[in-house]
Amino acid sequence: MDAVKSHPPKVIPDYLSPMPSHLLTTTINDLLRSSTTTTFFSSPAISSPAQTLPPGHHLVYFPIQLPPSALIPDGADPDHSPGAPFTRRVWAGGEVSFGKGAAGSLLLDCRPVLCRETIEDVGLRGKEGDEKVFVDVWRRYGLGHDDAETRMDWEIEERRTLVFMKEQPASTTSSSVPRILKYPHPPTHSVTLTPSPTHLFHFSALSFNAHAIHFDPLYASAVDGHRALLVHGPFTLALMLRVLTDHLGSSNGGEKKLAVRRFTYRNHAPLYVNEQMAISLRQVSSSGGKQGRWDVWVEGPEGGLAVKGTAEVVSLEQDSSS
Repeated sequence: MDAVKSHPPKVIPDYLSPMPSHLLTTTINDLLRSSTTTTFFSSPAISSPAQTLPPGHHLVYFPIQLPPSALIPDGADPDHSPGAPFTRRVWAGGEVSFGKGAAGSLLLDCRPVLCRETIEDVGLRGKEGDEKVFVDVWRRYGLGHDDAETRMDWEIEERRTLVFMKEQPASTTSSSVPRILKYPHPPTHSVTLTPSPTHLFHFSALSFNAHAIHFDPLYASAVDGHRALLVHGPFTLALMLRVLTDHLGSSNGGEKKLAVRRFTYRNHAPLYVNEQMAISLRQVSSSGGKQGRWDVWVEGPEGGLAVKGTAEVVSLEQDSSS
């Protein structure tokens, strides 16, 4: 495990071309078409004024820089893996913080941007014989291609918590019945959607994600013990942020423009392809109108809690002046 933390930081330069964000918007619009009357506008061309990078769309920039032959067998980055016997991997949750003024600086006009990735925590948890390795990958995103090692201020800071589990025989991977969790209150807003294999493929391609559990049904079932392809953890994050920002915009009336300052989330249960999921919202505290803390959660087809998130919502005027 010490070897995982010892990897040097990775610096990934990129450019905020409109095309990846536009294609992600197109994919999400298709998923939400039956649940909402609002279709978020995007264009593959640079507009004037330039479009702002939507919350969560950083996930389809800054791809892994390794060739396919250098990936581990499940298609993942070897620098994140503790190695055998911990060969099964899931995205357990994370957090995203959007810096003050990020909405005004991350514009889709092909401006240069960079990502600095570090592994900042690796821990072994669980009872003997059923241990899991938790790996916290931090990614920080900023303007320009310089000063990656010395800069202190970033437009976006993100933690991705990955969990690595021991390989299990096929006969035991699905023997236990998962406990179904429920969110304790009714939502104030909810949408339903059903991801298809094509939606998952589009996100895998856009994010350069070669994890086989998202596109290879045989691998997902025979190796990881899942009943079908899994919906990506980062794709679910992008969908939660989209449903929340859509609702904030459509319900805000004459109030100040709002933005998500921070979003934390934890994945409790897998979400599967071709199964209906519901993304729900509830404001749990207010600092004025729609500003304040929101719960955002995802339920699977049986109503069980699959993902639980919490968002801090602020006004753009407050965000830029504070």
